[in-house]
Amino acid sequence: MGSVGKAPLFAAFRCLGLVLALLAAGPRLDNQARADGAVTWQAALRAPQAYRQRVWTREHGLPENSVTSLLQTRDGYLWIGTRKGLARFDGLVFSVLNRMTHPEFVSEECTALAEDQTGDLWIGTTAGLIHLTATDSQRFGVSDGLLSGHVLALCQARNGDLWIGTTSGLNRRRHGRLAAIPLKWGPKAYTMEVRAVYQDAADQVWFSNRRQLQRWDPHTDRISNVFLPGTSDSQYAMQITGDAHTNVWVRGEIVLHCSPQRNITAVTEIETTRYSRALRANDQLQALLADTRGNLWLGWEGSGLTRYRDGKLVEFDRNSGLSDTRINCLFEDREGNLWIGTRTGGLNCWQPRRFIPYGPADGLPHEDVRTVVPARKGGVWIGTENGLNLWSDGQIITAPTSTNFFDTRIRSVYEEPAGALWIGTMDSLEHWRNGQLSRYRWSEKVDTDRVRVVTPDREGNLWVGRSQGLMRLRDGQCTQFTTADGLPHDEVRAIMQDKVGRLWLGTFGGGLCAITPASGARPDILLTTNNGLSDNCVWALHGDSDGVLWAGTASGLNRIDLPGYQSQVRDAPPAVTVFNTQNGLPEDLVNAILEDDHRNLWVSCERGIYR
Repeated sequence: MGSVGKAPLFAAFRCLGLVLALLAAGPRLDNQARADGAVTWQAALRAPQAYRQRVWTREHGLPENSVTSLLQTRDGYLWIGTRKGLARFDGLVFSVLNRMTHPEFVSEECTALAEDQTGDLWIGTTAGLIHLTATDSQRFGVSDGLLSGHVLALCQARNGDLWIGTTSGLNRRRHGRLAAIPLKWGPKAYTMEVRAVYQDAADQVWFSNRRQLQRWDPHTDRISNVFLPGTSDSQYAMQITGDAHTNVWVRGEIVLHCSPQRNITAVTEIETTRYSRALRANDQLQALLADTRGNLWLGWEGSGLTRYRDGKLVEFDRNSGLSDTRINCLFEDREGNLWIGTRTGGLNCWQPRRFIPYGPADGLPHEDVRTVVPARKGGVWIGTENGLNLWSDGQIITAPTSTNFFDTRIRSVYEEPAGALWIGTMDSLEHWRNGQLSRYRWSEKVDTDRVRVVTPDREGNLWVGRSQGLMRLRDGQCTQFTTADGLPHDEVRAIMQDKVGRLWLGTFGGGLCAITPASGARPDILLTTNNGLSDNCVWALHGDSDGVLWAGTASGLNRIDLPGYQSQVRDAPPAVTVFNTQNGLPEDLVNAILEDDHRNLWVSCERGIYR
């Protein structure tokens, strides 16, 4: 007799607690004109990869590379049935169960898995049914009441019944006793085998063999035939799956959908048999899974995976990351990860990406992204080292900006309410409006007037932070401020207006200061390392919903409380609290600060993003 212990939750593949979603996409830009000719905006064709993929084989601890069944138990473990034993996986290590550890494995080929209400595991094999507890194990065969020792399917019903499909019919285990359940297959049912058993969200249990489909009603405890429209007299259902809304899909001669109202219709977009070049024969549908995101997954005998949703089919093969295109089984765990059992390629896990990366292959002209700004009509403006782009509806829309802007190294973007764009580059300020491009430059020398930030205030001014000072634009008039006018440093990298109208300026060497827009550039408040600031180079500012000012530097994140500074200047500076690696931050350098709807701060650094 063998045993297996319990363990903590299967934590290695838990999803992130908070998903960072891209902004809602808006309409794509049509052709736009500019002063020296027409510019055509083009959408990139390549979609980003949606899944993080991993593969495990015998080299990683699997007993065998042919995965035949999958299950996640309530304690979090993933159980993997193979032709040479069963493996329990905690996300890091495989623990193998076979005839060497448990003599009950007369056959090591694990065909089906189920967990009962007490947390015990039931294992279907080609030589009986194994009951595995934390302290014991037991095998049941024909002498114990099974119609056949070859188990094909298992289903643990919510009322406590265990349904067992075998090559010779259907068994049910209720209150610890096995009983044969007679099924009235039609006259053309040349075999009594039950190949699939599934309980839907309405607690009805579906059974199928190669020819017919039947359904058990828990309210009447009766089984009735299910007519499948659009098929031949010899109806058959090889796989059954469903979702939490009582939808059920059946793979027969065609794929059929049973609605919550029990209306059955054909899914005409899906074939169940197609020709495979790899097999040089017809390719059969082998596995069917409805996931929690509304996708229907189809695993093929030789051509990989198909994802179906809203009438659209997407194909996945080895080029998509599969270790083998011959699919035996599919399973979705509680965290939403897709597990794929293959015939010879081991176990694949596809984890939906919470963060989708975009790069040059997806349409960006450069992998170095310097600014990301919401677009007013939906989408996101993206400033890169080689031009400006718009992310919209999952695609990168690019423009040939190398011929438009004086400099294509984009550092800041501001979109006016009417849709005009201000674009700060490493050597100019560009204004794009109604297809016309205007340019502002304040130095004849190349690469000397870097525009780091462009932002409006509530009085109608536009403020431009440059490497050569601060610029105010209003009604077409420019006013320049430098150290000669009182600025602590000429290079201004961040600008933010607080609740009482002051303008906070983060400089690259002179610290952080606040000015009153109407009275010029002489600071009302100056914060440097001399009075608590972590660094005199400030390039990120954010005012949170509580009125606290946050300043990002290369030497940490600064919290600046402003009590007593709501209306007039005080002699003592505001209180500054510094956060860095010494008190918990993963990185001292702060690139950007953003607040979400739950009042959390998200901070980007050289090592990623933290909350």
